[in-house]
Amino acid sequence: KAMAIGSNGDDRKNRGSIARASKGKDVYHCILPEEIRYQRPYIYPVVNMSKKQIWDMLPKELRSLAWSCRRPIYDNGKPRACQTCRACLELNKIKWGDYQENWAHRMGVQS
Repeated sequence: KAMAIGSNGDDRKNRGSIARASKGKDVYHCILPEEIRYQRPYIYPVVNMSKKQIWDMLPKELRSLAWSCRRPIYDNGKPRACQTCRACLELNKIKWGDYQENWAHRMGVQS
């Protein structure tokens, strides 16, 4: 079995995203039994796609379920997007057609 990694083309331009992905991989390896820890192949199905291209590829039913909030707000134990963090603002730009394909965080790797 392979492990699918959701890194996309926009993430590869951002040092913070690269660092988080590396830490996530370390955590993943720690929770696996030692005998299979480093034997899982990784696949990157969307690594050459931007967030906008991924959004455009999603069926409408999935789009309504998609959010990527970094600071979710909990109402009666249910999370909802804050609509103010960078991830929320970026997804809203994608949804409403105000997305720049070469967007990168000011601390990110410049293309």
